[in-house]
Amino acid sequence: MVGHGRIDKQSEQPPIVYRNGTLKWMVDTYPERYGKLETETNSWHVRHDVYITYNKQYRDDLIPEWNQYGPLQPGFGGDQKKYQDKMGPELGFGWTMGDAVLKWIHDDEDHEQQENEDAFPASGSSPNILLLKVAWGGLSLAVDYRPPSSSSSSSTNQTTPGLYYEAMLANIYKTLANLSNLVPNYTKDNRGYELSGFVWHQGWNDGGEDIWVDEYEFNLANLINDVRIEFNKPDLPFVIGVSGMIGWKLDPNNNRNKLIKAQFAVSDPNKYPEFIDTVSSVETRDYYRNSTQSPGAQSYHWNNNCESYWLLGEAMAKAMIELLSPNSMPPSSLPVQSPTPAPVSQPTPSPINPPGCPKNSKEVVYINTKGKKKKCNWVKTGKTLKIRRMRCKSKKYSYLGKRIKENCPKACGKYAGKGICKNLFLENCTGKTKYCGEEITI
Repeated sequence: MVGHGRIDKQSEQPPIVYRNGTLKWMVDTYPERYGKLETETNSWHVRHDVYITYNKQYRDDLIPEWNQYGPLQPGFGGDQKKYQDKMGPELGFGWTMGDAVLKWIHDDEDHEQQENEDAFPASGSSPNILLLKVAWGGLSLAVDYRPPSSSSSSSTNQTTPGLYYEAMLANIYKTLANLSNLVPNYTKDNRGYELSGFVWHQGWNDGGEDIWVDEYEFNLANLINDVRIEFNKPDLPFVIGVSGMIGWKLDPNNNRNKLIKAQFAVSDPNKYPEFIDTVSSVETRDYYRNSTQSPGAQSYHWNNNCESYWLLGEAMAKAMIELLSPNSMPPSSLPVQSPTPAPVSQPTPSPINPPGCPKNSKEVVYINTKGKKKKCNWVKTGKTLKIRRMRCKSKKYSYLGKRIKENCPKACGKYAGKGICKNLFLENCTGKTKYCGEEITI
């Protein structure tokens, strides 16, 4: 998505104020959350640890190039014009990813991240993240971004990939070949790069044609596979921000909701088991703001609302962080799990359990944010595989500092690794550990 969030649009009649939904309005209205975006001198904060390149081209310009690049800050949205008063989801995405990487680095150095400007790398330092933003407005997946594997479909009679699909790839390749000219202190010999993920937020134009909606799922699944093949990354993480621009209301022919259903389908492990743990579809309809809450009235541009774009980018970044494989993270960012004890052939005497220690891990309970106690099997009772996986991975549900997937592998299945749910704390019940004597049975 190009992104047309109006950063600092003001009212046209006195009193002159920043309009609802502008970035300036967000900072003034919610300083505890968005105040970090502005410096003490009221200029925009610049993230030198996150860089971005943006093709910023008109629709008829397919030459691979970048018309805007540099450290992340507001203004990397809109079409090819001189002024830079628009933003898209790249701002919320880049900030969230940048904060996550800083936390991993600071954890690796055994100290906590400071919540001030000293926590961010200074100007001229080598960034940790590069966002390659490639977007043109008003395009469809059915025609313009059509992947090679969909070229033989009868809906468009195309026998070749979409022009913009090929232009997107050409832009990515050109950017990667010129990193030393775009990224400070970058040299291939001493650092290199890793293509770590792909984010997709598109679909409005496909919603205008019934046949395009009907084949959107097919085309999107092919896009994921074809991009992975193109870059030789069979498990490249994909995040899809669904097309929630009109919120939860129904459109006249229901095409918008059908499109969203198709976007969620590619992350359904029952339909696409090959995409398990590598593709995530993100709900976005809650981020809709109506025209009175926004600086504009273009529904296909989220009513030009910067808060909508920020929340969209933030949500997609959180999904990407969940998908990143252990090999993509610094070692210290990974949860340390105790290995499952190997089975023994000879029976061993059971230790004497101090009061409160469980006889079997099926009795272990988990306490969520509302303070409710649950048994292991609660994570999968009457729930879809997607919800089960979320519960197993989430920090929201934990006990004694451990996530459910660490405490109860049997309930979480393959999402918790190997092992069976038995005697998880038994070996610790010697009276010398914090687990003993705790109320962990019901």
